[in-house]
Amino acid sequence: MKKLCLSLLCGAVLFASGCDSVNHLMTYRSPANMSVQEAEDTFKELSVSGNVFDGAVIVRSAMDDEVAFDAKSSVYDFETGRSVYRTYNLPLNATNLKVDISVQIGQTVFAPSVALLNKEKKLIKMFDFNSFEYRPYNDLVAERLRFKFSLNNFSAGERAVAYMVIFSKEQDLKSFTKVVHPAKLFAISHRQQVPQIEDPLIPHSRLGSMTVVFSMDAESIDTVSDFLDSLKGPIWGGETHQYMTDDDDGSVMPTVSVNADSNIRAVNPAVSADGNVAAVNPAASGSARSTAGTSVASAAAKTAPKAAPGSMMKETENMYNAMIESSVKAGDISKAMQLAAEATNAGSASANDTLNRALRSYRK
Repeated sequence: MKKLCLSLLCGAVLFASGCDSVNHLMTYRSPANMSVQEAEDTFKELSVSGNVFDGAVIVRSAMDDEVAFDAKSSVYDFETGRSVYRTYNLPLNATNLKVDISVQIGQTVFAPSVALLNKEKKLIKMFDFNSFEYRPYNDLVAERLRFKFSLNNFSAGERAVAYMVIFSKEQDLKSFTKVVHPAKLFAISHRQQVPQIEDPLIPHSRLGSMTVVFSMDAESIDTVSDFLDSLKGPIWGGETHQYMTDDDDGSVMPTVSVNADSNIRAVNPAVSADGNVAAVNPAASGSARSTAGTSVASAAAKTAPKAAPGSMMKETENMYNAMIESSVKAGDISKAMQLAAEATNAGSASANDTLNRALRSYRK
């Protein structure tokens, strides 16, 4: 009888705790679905941390980190303003650490910046909010802001990145991110006439949700979206590289060796005064994209050998461009991207531009 009572008691306790967990899941609201005012009110109540490196997440193997900047978060007074943050301690011996940051878009969106620091906690590189690209909703993944890069610490010396801090700058809270209207996405996916509807503007918030994925092996490519994304992102670390001054704002911008048809420039960084920026691997493509708009990144096949850009005969290049435009008009986006990749690999210097122009026209 005592055993029966004890079993019933344990069952009741487990049932109650289970109900609490279910209730939490049922009632919890993602910070991305808070209004700007709700986020501001919550933000004012958060505790202030005196050290941004306290509680750093240690990364020593592949991992996914689901981050919710909510009422349980702490804030830190950065030079760019008070902000919630997430700090990671990265492996100094990493040769190909891939970092993939996805920020949830809801009623609002968190506007992150990414700071890379060496073991002396000195700034090496800053990726501003404009480094993040808007990725529209598809059947597999919700719409989000995304930024990917690879890290090579093996021969970087003092430029090796030991810490990564994700936070938000005060100046980015004043802007919006334009997203594609759901009705347009539906029409595109069903090959219907795209309605003339204004795309929503999502306000930036002090709080939000994001996922940070660290991987150290070859990444599987299962979707067209991932295929495009896998071709983007600067690789930091490795051999010494030359730098030039950006006359527009006086900041230091690393030169990046890319294919002439890639239409990719380096991220314009805010760096330390001495310009101590981790080097760029010249074999990699850099990418800086504005989150406003929905342009599709240039695609290039990874097969080798690859012909030099501009080496394709003009007649052949015109034929490829015509087929790309025809495929987009017919709604066969996958075929158009395959043709662009094939043409680029064969030496076309204009296939990716043609694809982007056709896609922009298709979405209007």
